[in-house]
Amino acid sequence: MSINLGFYDFFSYLLPGFVYLYAVNDLLRVLGLKYVNLTNLMQAGQEPAFGLVALGLFAAYIVGHIFDPLSLNFFFKFVFRIRNPQGATSISLNMIKERYPKLGIKFVPKDWETLLIILRQRSYETAQSIDRFQADSMMLRNIAFGLLLMALTNVIAFFMTMTVSFLLIALAELFACWMLASESFKFRIWFFTQIFEGSLIYGKSIEEVITYEKGQVSKSKGQKQTSTKIKL
Repeated sequence: MSINLGFYDFFSYLLPGFVYLYAVNDLLRVLGLKYVNLTNLMQAGQEPAFGLVALGLFAAYIVGHIFDPLSLNFFFKFVFRIRNPQGATSISLNMIKERYPKLGIKFVPKDWETLLIILRQRSYETAQSIDRFQADSMMLRNIAFGLLLMALTNVIAFFMTMTVSFLLIALAELFACWMLASESFKFRIWFFTQIFEGSLIYGKSIEEVITYEKGQVSKSKGQKQTSTKIKL
């Protein structure tokens, strides 16, 4: 993984981490618990200390990692399992089989992890492009989950104050949450599609991809040409 991709992956956790921190802090405020007053920190003419900025960046990055499995297993998979019971891997593989019906593709959905490892070893540029789709999907998925938490906070605020504006804000956040989650699912499908499609260069089944040797095609052609000369 290159330095650029490392930074790309870093921000896929960092930006959602800030969203999560804001959502949790806002929930504490609504519940009347201790929270950080962001207005005071962002007053005009005041610059936050370097240590505070560094702490915020570190906290956002860690929180992004903590919430990522929650957004995947308890939010993302649950929502889209209802909408697409097959899952992203099956949908992606079916798309590839429909795109190349004459190839007789024998991949199965669970092959994607092994295929991705092989692609990273054999084709750096292809793997880098594929990882970017995954990073985009992660970032959008986590922001969507953060918006869901913010919407729940505003629903709680609505029932505590009966102020309609909180309910309207919650509805807007739910709409944005659904849109971002849908975009995340699209990038996730592209991620798996690129894995299966990129692996076709090496074979039509997991066995062929694993046993593939770079010079085997040219060797077989050379053997055929030699046998032809001998017969002549």
